[in-house]
Amino acid sequence: GRPIVIIMVDSGSHVDPLPEPGTEYDVVVSGAGPVGLMIGCYMQSQGVRCVLIDPHLKNGDGSKAAVTMPRSFEMLERVGVGTAIADVGRPAGLARLGSNGGWLGKITGFTSARLSQYVPTAVGQNIVEAHLCARYLELGGKILRAARVTGVSEDDTAADEGGRCTVAVERYVYVRPPAQAPPLPPALAALTSTSLSARFAVGADGKQVHALAPAPPPSLPPPLPPPLPPPPALGAVPLSSCAQSMVRESLGLGYEGHEYAQSFFLADVELEEGVAEATGWERGLHAVIEADGAFLLFIRLQGNVFRTYYCAAGMEPEQCTQESLSEQRGPPQRAVWMHKSGTRP
Repeated sequence: GRPIVIIMVDSGSHVDPLPEPGTEYDVVVSGAGPVGLMIGCYMQSQGVRCVLIDPHLKNGDGSKAAVTMPRSFEMLERVGVGTAIADVGRPAGLARLGSNGGWLGKITGFTSARLSQYVPTAVGQNIVEAHLCARYLELGGKILRAARVTGVSEDDTAADEGGRCTVAVERYVYVRPPAQAPPLPPALAALTSTSLSARFAVGADGKQVHALAPAPPPSLPPPLPPPLPPPPALGAVPLSSCAQSMVRESLGLGYEGHEYAQSFFLADVELEEGVAEATGWERGLHAVIEADGAFLLFIRLQGNVFRTYYCAAGMEPEQCTQESLSEQRGPPQRAVWMHKSGTRP
């Protein structure tokens, strides 16, 4: 079977105790990915007291999204990080398509200096998150990690203050399976749930997996009042099968999404020094369609790291592993699998 990975709470993780019930903030944001961090930076830069709630122990290690567009850099620069992130990445000014052992053609001219000072740039989402997180903390923002929002309800008693909401939060650690969440130190496990008072609650938690919530122990305080009922126009939307956002679900806001049926393998791969230049992969995006229907896409990020995507007809989730790919296509030559970003169903 596949090995079980234990994630340790180390120096790269900073987890604070949950605040006491009733702690007030101007804005509570569920999710500390790029969207949540960007919102937090804007809020803090305008003097709005903000807290981000996120179930992960730290920022992500994998690249995830691999290309940032000029308009995104312009927005990132509004909070002081756009140029710094662009300088780390590589301009993605070329895309080429190959098949049957050769390159069929290429596309260039993705942007113009007349439109933006930035160009489409290959840079890992982990780099974007790291810069945004550092800026957010520099602006005085707070992140409650190893925690998640479990509900949002309107506070009718605060009408004189322009309205407030109550945000329910519980201690919860998320790691990607098959890894196992670590035990938290006693100081962090003492308070397992709390409630925050805020003027606004923002949902940036579209991938939060709340269906795996453990049953609360009997010693917890009574649950918060039930969330507002869903508006009639959206009541027919099956929220449990759509975006996993607790803020959306608490407010009864539907999301007409759907599952993507294709399984594929994502990984960050580091080539040995000089290999990319020798093979002509040093810049741009490269896509290969093989005769058997397999599809490979790779793009160079920072350094010698490549974001790699592979799928094939009839590919099953259990085949989305480094070992299975090596068996099918041969072991990687002069390359190191740095970080498997996971399977997408």
